Amino acid sequence: KLIYNGTPSNGVCNNTGDTTEIGKSAFNTEQNDAKYIGYMYDNNTVDSTIKSVIETWFATNLLDYQDYLEDTPFYNERDCITGMGFPMACASRLRIWGEREDNYAETVPNTTIRLGATNKEDIFTVSSEIGNGALTYPVGLITSDEVVMAGGRGWINEENPGTNSNYYLYSGSWYWTFSPNSFSIASFMSVIRVGDNGFIGFTHVSSAGGVRPVISLPTRVLYINGNGTGETPYIITK
Repeated sequence: KLIYNGTPSNGVCNNTGDTTEIGKSAFNTEQNDAKYIGYMYDNNTVDSTIKSVIETWFATNLLDYQDYLEDTPFYNERDCITGMGFPMACASRLRIWGEREDNYAETVPNTTIRLGATNKEDIFTVSSEIGNGALTYPVGLITSDEVVMAGGRGWINEENPGTNSNYYLYSGSWYWTFSPNSFSIASFMSVIRVGDNGFIGFTHVSSAGGVRPVISLPTRVLYINGNGTGETPYIITK
């Protein structure tokens, strides 16, 4: 998988801050119902606000390059349980923060990672053979578990959280993940984000956060040169 990091300049793409994003967007502009933690809702018939933004960007910039891309799952894991300060806490949240009510991690480092989802309706794909078939294009967002794999974690020291900047998903600007955090009966619908300090947190779905689309390359695509860093990005060919 590749995450958007802005446009290159002189063959270099080591952007930071807002330049790593296609723009700012709410995850959903409404937040008075639990369905709004979903990338789609109403039985996956209605697009979220952020899905519309991502797919408009894709249609404008990558539509002619779909042969270079692979349809891989994006996990909008909406498995949620009762408990804690929130009436319903989602599985992706519990893997990071355990039973805490705030956004400070209970363990250092995070010890549980899951790349999957229990319900097929939460496995977003273009093809219904490998997922829910609800996507128009093979593009989504990074999950909180993938952020953990890269070096992300929740805050550890409540008095001095500091900055977690020594990993490639740190950008200096906060942006959305694909992973639901929690919801209450009618007011607090939240999705996990990567904070501007590099730590994993969560935010109301109606907040305007950074959008960094994610795509996947199939094994048949070759690269001409580069090593995948911002200074020497991959240059690919069929």
